[in-house]
Amino acid sequence: MPLPKTLAQTFAFRSNVAGSGLMSRFDRRALAHSSWTEIVVPLTFDRTFLAKLAAFCSRVVFIASSLTFICGPSSLHKIPVQHGCIRRQFCSSRSIRAIGRGPEEKGSDLMPPAKKMLWAPIIQEGVFRFDANEGAKKQAWPSVSFVNGQDRESPITLTAEAHIREPLYIPQCRTDNGSQTITVKLPEGTSFYGTGEVSGPLERTGKRVFAWNTDAWGYGPSTTALYQSHPWVLALLPDGTTFGVLADTTRRAEIDTRKASTIRFVASGSYPVITFGPFSSPEAVLTALSKATGTLAMPPKWTLGYQQCRWSYETADRVVEETFPEPAKLSDLLHEKGFKGVWMLDPGIKQEPGWSVYDSGTAEDVWVLQANKKPYADYTQAKTRKWWGGLVKDFVKIGVDGIWNDMNEPAVFKVYGMLMARSTYEGMILANPEKRPFVLTRAGHVGSQRYAATWTGDNLSSWIHLEMSIPMSLNLGLSGQPFSGPDIGGFGGNATPQMFARWMGIGAMLPFARGHSEKGTVDHEPWEFVKECEDVYRQALYRRYRILPHLYTLFCKAHTTGVPIMSPLFFADPKDEKLRKVEDSFLLGPLLVAACTKAGKKPDPKKTVLPSGLWQLFDFDDSHPDLPLLFLKGGSIIPTGQVSQNTGDVSENDPITLIIALEEEGKAEGTLYEDDGDSFEYKKGQFLLTRYSAALVSSSTGGSSGKKIVIKITQSDGYLSRPKRPLKVRILLANKAELEGEGVDGEELTVDLPSRFDMAQITTLIQQQDLPKEDDENIPDEADHKTSESLAVPPTTLLDLKIGDWSLKVAPWIGGRIVSMIHEPTETEWLEGKLEHGAYEEYSGVEYRSPGCVEQYDVKKEQSDIEGTDGVVMEGDIGGGLVMCRQIGGKGADSKIVQISSSIEARSVGAGSGGFSRLVCLRVHPSFKVANYELALVKFTSISGEAREIVPKPGDIMLTADDRPNGEWAFLDKENGVAIVNRFNPEQVFTCVIHWSAGICNLELWSEERPVSKETPLQICHEYETVSEQELLQSQP
Repeated sequence: MPLPKTLAQTFAFRSNVAGSGLMSRFDRRALAHSSWTEIVVPLTFDRTFLAKLAAFCSRVVFIASSLTFICGPSSLHKIPVQHGCIRRQFCSSRSIRAIGRGPEEKGSDLMPPAKKMLWAPIIQEGVFRFDANEGAKKQAWPSVSFVNGQDRESPITLTAEAHIREPLYIPQCRTDNGSQTITVKLPEGTSFYGTGEVSGPLERTGKRVFAWNTDAWGYGPSTTALYQSHPWVLALLPDGTTFGVLADTTRRAEIDTRKASTIRFVASGSYPVITFGPFSSPEAVLTALSKATGTLAMPPKWTLGYQQCRWSYETADRVVEETFPEPAKLSDLLHEKGFKGVWMLDPGIKQEPGWSVYDSGTAEDVWVLQANKKPYADYTQAKTRKWWGGLVKDFVKIGVDGIWNDMNEPAVFKVYGMLMARSTYEGMILANPEKRPFVLTRAGHVGSQRYAATWTGDNLSSWIHLEMSIPMSLNLGLSGQPFSGPDIGGFGGNATPQMFARWMGIGAMLPFARGHSEKGTVDHEPWEFVKECEDVYRQALYRRYRILPHLYTLFCKAHTTGVPIMSPLFFADPKDEKLRKVEDSFLLGPLLVAACTKAGKKPDPKKTVLPSGLWQLFDFDDSHPDLPLLFLKGGSIIPTGQVSQNTGDVSENDPITLIIALEEEGKAEGTLYEDDGDSFEYKKGQFLLTRYSAALVSSSTGGSSGKKIVIKITQSDGYLSRPKRPLKVRILLANKAELEGEGVDGEELTVDLPSRFDMAQITTLIQQQDLPKEDDENIPDEADHKTSESLAVPPTTLLDLKIGDWSLKVAPWIGGRIVSMIHEPTETEWLEGKLEHGAYEEYSGVEYRSPGCVEQYDVKKEQSDIEGTDGVVMEGDIGGGLVMCRQIGGKGADSKIVQISSSIEARSVGAGSGGFSRLVCLRVHPSFKVANYELALVKFTSISGEAREIVPKPGDIMLTADDRPNGEWAFLDKENGVAIVNRFNPEQVFTCVIHWSAGICNLELWSEERPVSKETPLQICHEYETVSEQELLQSQP
């Protein structure tokens, strides 16, 4: 095999791995996910170069005369030097270990025992580094996540006053086949959050995801790998204290929290884990994390304004209602109208000699090449970052205000997007050292917040993605990336008016607010919908611009302390268990935003889950059922401003309005941060940080109640002078009653309390929440149109199918699974499992229980084309424009055979991905019942002609290439003298898997793993037949 010029050349590998049943599940999954996790070489390969190359993969396969050795990079020296051609392949049991599937399955006896890890305090009190052993510590790669890599390497000496001198929870590590499995066990009742950019619910307890940057257009709630990688878990303990764990690795990592109160990381190579706490609050943990990985770069203030984008603004005419022949002139025009321009830079470089960018990169030797020779800049090299920064510097000169790095997860390694964002950020600094850069990146890693904001990738115009917008942004904030938000309205697909208005109402309150849609969809600009939708859109944006002073203050706090800008409700009371799963509400400091993410529903103040204490409902005279409810915590003050057309319209002399909610004692306080909004002068003290207070006091000169509320400044920091501006106050009472006052900022302001109010009465009224009902109705929504009619099958009705000798029960509403499969002549029930789990399932990925096994399937046809036999055709939407299709039937009225034809098809995959979907694999997963392990086996003849009998043993048996069955294999139940024969097309099945566990034998069929398009679906057609033991032995001697 010739040596590659660059690391990005792919070593294609499918057929050179054979299994004896001990293939590592982790290694197999890593192989399936990336061409970079396995390298196949002859044993004569140069070892010095190979040692460097192996650091980028999880294992190396050596081809010898009669053996295929597989090992991790750390075992290279153990492989003997031989060469020759392969005649028969198998895996050395000393090189391969079995890894169990998860908490519901038994592990392998071959696994080495887990050991407690070595530890040392780093950074600050309560933060500890753990390594498997001293050797592993030396082998660990330098940290990319840490602001200062030496902080991870340098233990600190704790002072005598330190309260946390030893770690309370010590991880255990199991090292196997070049991989580390690290487990942290926490108290029962612990809840998990974070894990970076993840779809699905807020709470990550019971979930498993993979930190491996993936272009996941149209991802769904169960997608296990998205655009960013944050191998980090935030744990909320039962008593409200909080704990954090970071696996500091840039390799593909599994993050598994499926076992109760247990965190499990699996990644190749040696890597440390860093624990934080337990501390008294989530804020304390995230502040400690930020000391390690950094805080967000303080953004220009204009980036907090609303951003509008569409993939198809291809001409200047399309932007301002000419392609861009004079970009500088277009920038000037936008600036004259008060707009800022964020310009896109993708990592793919056109391979065109004569083009200055390509020629300069070639001259500087900065390229890393894909297998198709497509060049990408290698940002791991300092010279590449300098080269790219110079290009960015020149690019900014045309009037670029911000740069958007898209499509920057080219499946090379996890930190590519982060390093590109860093290079872009540094290039913008070169262009103007006095101006804060704005960089937006799709791909990222722990620490990316130091250079760029992010968004949640290519979502869809659906209520599910609207619902996921809040928890996805929250979990990014809980993982150290606070500047995020979704594509409002959905990137792929067509939003309906109510969905769009509702999404704008929510999105306008998120840290990053941008509307974005792809080419080929209906226009998502606000004026493209019905007038009422446009009105709600306008009110939502008015809200955002009114709260900009408060929002900018929160950004400053996030920049200085690492605390998220938006946070879950449990931040208000970590001990309150009812707050831990709330994901349709969130906090912006003391401001609680309660949304409704369900179609046709309205937000209900009386049903809103609120933390303990007083929470005052208020609005800006903009109440509407498609806008979120706003509550202000008692004891709080938030600063607000005037509505403006853009952030540049705001003057320092404009009025500031304080919204005040008193607590039970009649007090409140809040903060306002101000600076010039664009430069780095704030680092030199050129800012104004004001702390306001309000207090209810007795007064002989007050109103008839004899009491007044005094508002004043209690502290002021920074060198900026206070502007001479009006100060207005809104004091929230109850039932939307308010007091107003006006004065001059910097001077004490008093507001008399009317006689009918005192704090006891106010508190009682707030607690009763006798709130007025909203008379407005939701915006009428247009019905979604389906491509074909579905049958009116009740949502939870089992389908009974009679197919020749077989009786089947099918549950369309839960993955279209077959829950019962009885062969009537022998009275054999072959399937083992429950309605919600097991039996016959199909997945759309190599990960266990990936999308496809729990989604609702629509019944398209409920009869067979063959007279006298039942059948069914079903389809399930698995997100990203993909559907899983399944047809179940027989060969005739007296059929002895059940036929199943399954496929993954692309129905509406966006043009943004070239018409191709995310990486998918059709995985057929039946669970057959094992009556007696001593009398059960799997029997087949391989493609190579070898007769095989596989008896129960722990772990997975992976059969690939010529080791696969030749199109037929059988599970034999000797105790009952029957076998179920499974026939399939080997051209459709790339891997066969046998897995034994308690009372179950899985015979799995896996297609190849690849993206699909409308023209290139994945398909597996297979069938089952019951035969006697004697018939099986005659057919397979």
